[in-house]
Amino acid sequence: MASKELPTILLLPGAFTTPACYDWLAPHLEKAEYPISRARLISTNPPDDPTTYTAEREGSNLLNEYLLPLIDAGKDVVVFAHSFGATSCSGASKHLSKKSRESKGLKGGVVGLVYIATCFPHEGISQFGVLGTELPPFCKPDFPQPGFLVFDPAIDTLYHDVKDASLQKTLGEGHLPQAIACFETPVKDPLWSDPELDGRRVYLLTKGDKVFPPEAQPVLLQGSGVNWDVKEIEGGHCAFIQEAEAVAKATLESITKWV
Repeated sequence: MASKELPTILLLPGAFTTPACYDWLAPHLEKAEYPISRARLISTNPPDDPTTYTAEREGSNLLNEYLLPLIDAGKDVVVFAHSFGATSCSGASKHLSKKSRESKGLKGGVVGLVYIATCFPHEGISQFGVLGTELPPFCKPDFPQPGFLVFDPAIDTLYHDVKDASLQKTLGEGHLPQAIACFETPVKDPLWSDPELDGRRVYLLTKGDKVFPPEAQPVLLQGSGVNWDVKEIEGGHCAFIQEAEAVAKATLESITKWV
């Protein structure tokens, strides 16, 4: 008898980085024989007018270029999303859950969500709208040119928990500018709000996070208005680098409850 096909884990990165940010996490997931797909945010270092890279445009891109092709191919999918990748991921109204699709005789679907270090603006609200109008001190707007945003200092804000000094430096040098518009414009149809995913949402609370402080994350979770299975992870905003093994363990333990 053929072994059961495991769900594909779709890795959505956060702002300021590329799919390579998951180079430390992915091997742990692949070792467990899970197929991996990596997305890229179009609002990260875009080549043209940054004001056009809205949260809705980003969400549509993640949905249409990455999530829907997997589902349409009949794949079961677990969405692992970080920070703004989780914020903008859309598709709640499209009934993408495996349960919903099975009821229609369709194969494939979202079997669960694993979100890490993020916030939860509802449809029609922006990320800045949830977090407040005053930018944190580590935000440097209109740099390197108008319409972009970077974190400064990037290393201390994002990678302070990385123990290898050389890797820490490399990560800081790879910090890319983000279109401010993606944070200032409202999200549309956030995937996490789909009631069909009740009981299938996991949140990894990053205890050393300097972007979303650990004491603020429960407040943000409560603001989502839905239930999350919360698991605490040591490490900073990008804990899936230094704490890749622990993040993988929490992710795989969650998936085994869903499949």
